[in-house]
Amino acid sequence: MHRRHIFNHLILGISFVLGLCLPIQTSAAEPEALDPGVLVYLDSKSILADASVPGHEAILRAFDRSNPGDIRNEAFEYALEAEHPLALYLLAGNTKNQDKRLDLFARAARGGYRPAAFKIGHTLYRHGRGNEADFSQALAAFYPAAEAGEPSAQFYLGRMYQLGHGTEIDGAKAAKWYIRAGENGQARAWNNLGNVYADGLVGPKDTETILACYKKASEMGMAMGSYNVGGVYHYGKHGIERDAAKAEHYYRLTLEQYPDYPGAWNHLGNVLRRGGTNLEPDYLAAEDAFKQGVRLGDLHAMYNLADLYFTGTLPAEAERIVELLQQASDQNYTLANRRLGFMYENGRFVTQDTEKALHHYNLAAEAGNAFAQNALAVLLVRARLEAADAPRVIDLLEASAKSGNWNAMSNLGFRIAYGRVAGEAPSRGVELLEAAANRGLVVAIGHLAEISENPDYQHLLSSEQREQWIAERGRLRAEAKQAASLSLSEVAPLLEAAEWEMALLQVEEAFNDWNRSYKDVNSYLERLWWDAQTQQGRINPEWSVVLYEWLDRSYSQFVSGAKLTRLIVCRNRSSALLRTGQLVQHRALARRTEALLQEVEGIDVRQLLADFRSGSLEALPLNYGPDWASFLAPQTKPGNGMSYAVMLAFLTLVSEHVNQTEWQEAVILLDWVDRWADAAAKGEIVPFSTNLGHIQDVSARARFLRAGIEEIRGNGEGALAIYDSLIAEAPEIYRARDFHRAIAQRALLQVSLGRWEQIDLERLYAVEQLQADNHFVSLAAPEFTKLARAEALHGQSFRELGFALAFEVIQSKEGKERPFLRLQALEALIRMALLERRYFHDSPHMDEVEAWLVEALALIRDKGLKAREPDFYGYYAEWLHLSGRELQAVEIQQKQIRLLQSLGLHTRVTTSSEVLIQLSSDSVLADISQDAPTIDLQPKYINSVPIPGLPARPVFTLSNLRDHPVEVLFSLSGDSAYTAELEGSKMQIQLIPDIEGSYQETQLELASFEQLLIQVIAPISLIGEAGSQFVLHASVPSGSEQTAMLSLGLDTAMVDSAIIDAVEILSNPFYWVPVFHDLAANVDAENPKSIALRAQASHPTRIEVYDSEGRLLFVDAMGDGRFDGAGDLISTGQVYQDYPVLLLDQPNQMLEFRYQPMDPHLEETIHIRIERAQITGDSALEWIMDVEDHIRFDSSK
Repeated sequence: MHRRHIFNHLILGISFVLGLCLPIQTSAAEPEALDPGVLVYLDSKSILADASVPGHEAILRAFDRSNPGDIRNEAFEYALEAEHPLALYLLAGNTKNQDKRLDLFARAARGGYRPAAFKIGHTLYRHGRGNEADFSQALAAFYPAAEAGEPSAQFYLGRMYQLGHGTEIDGAKAAKWYIRAGENGQARAWNNLGNVYADGLVGPKDTETILACYKKASEMGMAMGSYNVGGVYHYGKHGIERDAAKAEHYYRLTLEQYPDYPGAWNHLGNVLRRGGTNLEPDYLAAEDAFKQGVRLGDLHAMYNLADLYFTGTLPAEAERIVELLQQASDQNYTLANRRLGFMYENGRFVTQDTEKALHHYNLAAEAGNAFAQNALAVLLVRARLEAADAPRVIDLLEASAKSGNWNAMSNLGFRIAYGRVAGEAPSRGVELLEAAANRGLVVAIGHLAEISENPDYQHLLSSEQREQWIAERGRLRAEAKQAASLSLSEVAPLLEAAEWEMALLQVEEAFNDWNRSYKDVNSYLERLWWDAQTQQGRINPEWSVVLYEWLDRSYSQFVSGAKLTRLIVCRNRSSALLRTGQLVQHRALARRTEALLQEVEGIDVRQLLADFRSGSLEALPLNYGPDWASFLAPQTKPGNGMSYAVMLAFLTLVSEHVNQTEWQEAVILLDWVDRWADAAAKGEIVPFSTNLGHIQDVSARARFLRAGIEEIRGNGEGALAIYDSLIAEAPEIYRARDFHRAIAQRALLQVSLGRWEQIDLERLYAVEQLQADNHFVSLAAPEFTKLARAEALHGQSFRELGFALAFEVIQSKEGKERPFLRLQALEALIRMALLERRYFHDSPHMDEVEAWLVEALALIRDKGLKAREPDFYGYYAEWLHLSGRELQAVEIQQKQIRLLQSLGLHTRVTTSSEVLIQLSSDSVLADISQDAPTIDLQPKYINSVPIPGLPARPVFTLSNLRDHPVEVLFSLSGDSAYTAELEGSKMQIQLIPDIEGSYQETQLELASFEQLLIQVIAPISLIGEAGSQFVLHASVPSGSEQTAMLSLGLDTAMVDSAIIDAVEILSNPFYWVPVFHDLAANVDAENPKSIALRAQASHPTRIEVYDSEGRLLFVDAMGDGRFDGAGDLISTGQVYQDYPVLLLDQPNQMLEFRYQPMDPHLEETIHIRIERAQITGDSALEWIMDVEDHIRFDSSK
């Protein structure tokens, strides 16, 4: 081949790689344009300026763009032919084949071009990515260049000796070459030299030398050097004292030298967040720094920014916290998965979701995170997905413990020590527990102390060890309780001012500050628990309610083994809620207790009760069965008796069943508890973690509840027998609390039975004094006893003294603040006044009785005490009778009977019926004016509009106000004829065209006090454009007549409205205004709808709603359209966003709305809006008004 052709091919290869634009005529594609960066690069390497190189001018001509291309080509060809070292060097740098490249570099080096010798080593080393054979050759190649003073070769020799590439690690040689490279201007050499000293490769660490090396690199402008200096001051590395201000300075210098240097923004944010020496924390600046890191995709910065918000240091929406953590989680950032697992497990900033918690914990655990491994093991057991000793659980705990997680050591050691891990010696469990305990883990110390006291396991420890761990537990407990006591003393002024939430916030802050290191959380919480039970909780039950709620959360979050404790706290909270009359909150607590029983013990109470009632379960269990193994603590085994904590939880449910007048469920649960207590007392079962005092406590609580049920159901003798049995046993626990309570309760019952003479007044007074001094009972307890003494004194002819004591109670602080005590005091005053009027025909307090009755009933309804309402109906009927208002007395007595029937208190109906018969036959009734109304037609006016696709369906009521049957003539007149169909207590009127066969009058017979529903069906086709008008007439032979107006329209933008004439309210403070509405909808059984329902009154009005079967749906005690008040109640099976939900599965569903205005003498019209909202997914409710009722008090209006 011609020499010119060979040269052209060589130059074409060089031109293509370097981007040189040499004008060579060839059949190949035209070469790329010259990259100006090539000349800059060459010049920066002093290649073009090296005049000492032979043929230097020829090389310059080859790259001088001012020369013609052929001159440059000829010059480069000449250089190659002459083996010019620079030409060979350039050609080698653009040759892909490593062997050819090394050959060209070697020829250039032999020609005296020093950089070529370095390139031989660099090609073989490739920044440490070569193989061992290449490394050894590279090392040999670097030496000549390094010895000749090539700085880069010196740096790489230092690197290879530092890392052991191609040779043994040799810190001294690494330091030698790094120093020489650094002195020759290599900043990175100083930085790496700092690492050599930091890693101890050259004798003992010299902290000053390390820092000096990093600083030299920093001073020479190397960002990595500045970053490392910042790290030394930030974390106090290598024995250098931490200095936050200097750390901030060097991190900022890093970012100046290398904008967005990886990791620098995150570390700067950490320094600014924590602060330190000479630097105050700057959270906003930290937030900005973390945001810069997030912008660059730094996963650490994402986590730290989320943590800044998670801890509450800076405010942020929960969604933003989750977004940041999820973003990091999506890139497999372990800490983000650990934190998300914790959040979903505990419901922090997210809805609690066990499945998601398990998912994120699992990701972190698989990545080797010890915290997540332990947390995953614990959650798998808690979620009942694995048994406590399942292989997966043990494997996770083993991995976590191996990584040094103290909690995992404790959890695993506890299981092994108690023999729950097959193939493991209990002694290893003790070793693990001691390893954790020696690191200060309180729960491990507690386990060791527990083992030391357990006769079956204490042999695992020596006597010295047992003494050691018991003593250490005692010391930690004392320390914790002292700290808790201090926090309580600091909030005393807030408690005196009834600032419960502020006090709790301060207590919580003190706890968090104290709990920043591993301490005895359980004992700290126990001290607060004691205060809720006895000290401030006794004085301020509202404080105990708030504190118990926080304790429940805290035990769940901070004390992993506090399963049974949480049940007991729930029972304490139940007592506090009942004591303060917070029955709505008690309903929520009962639901939580059921869920907690399912979670911690595997007990599905509702299913067990259903199985027992159906007969599929012969007896409710008293022992833990084999199916419950996955729920049990390591020291508990199937066959152990259920803990007393479970029984206390059952009693919480009993209390709620009593509140809801669900007597069957309450009695079944009480029978269950009684069987357990009896079997435990006789030794037939061995309940876990239960002593004799616990058994006596549960038994006494259960019997008090049963006696209360017997009293409500009218079985006074049965209740007395229960109290007598408690008194005979004279239980001494809690300073004879139950013994004294039984004496007081028995006296109150004897008073209600009229057995005043049987009450020992001196004994009752002594009990009152003992209760006042007993911190295990509330301050209201001696006041209840005082009321029993007051009525007993009154009944024993000390009338004035009896009233004086009752007034003393009602005017006391407790009497004003404790709703149940005030109700008892009002009842005592009412009963004493009625007793005087009945037997002495006069009472100085008779004029006050009505006010007391009104207050008592308002209190009952406000607190949702349905079972107590019939008692006060009876008192009111008697007061009306003694006041000469016989007809109203009969009406109230009739209402009492209906109420007793609706509450399932059939045992009391007979007695009340006898009273009704006596009232009805009273001769005074004969003198009642015949002018009094006999019938009542309501509402007085209805404006009705149909919903699209359905006819109008207004509902009227026709009531017989007399105690005997009446004949009624009913008719309807207006723009259309009608047909009437009577079925039971409902009459349906169908509007039809005026055709032959229709009629206009109907004769009815209404039984005593009967109420007839009259529903008018008005097809849209019969309603004219201007609307249609009708008048309903009802009359009796005596002449009494009632009318009501019905107006039908087509304007669906309007709503139904009804005006109720409530004249009777003026003379009857318990008068209910019943209104019936047809909840029309375009639905059927195949296309049901779910709606939320509420009613809002313009003035305080109690609203009760019943379905067509008479079942109570909900109570809104104040008529404010919300269900967060003490007397509010939702009895529908479903609740959405705290509103009752009704299933509409037929075109019309009748509902009864009962209204009872709080002010019976109100002169203004009350407007009540009935609204519905369709439920669609999780969206917010959009309320639409269906009906508006108007209650007016002046018929002339």
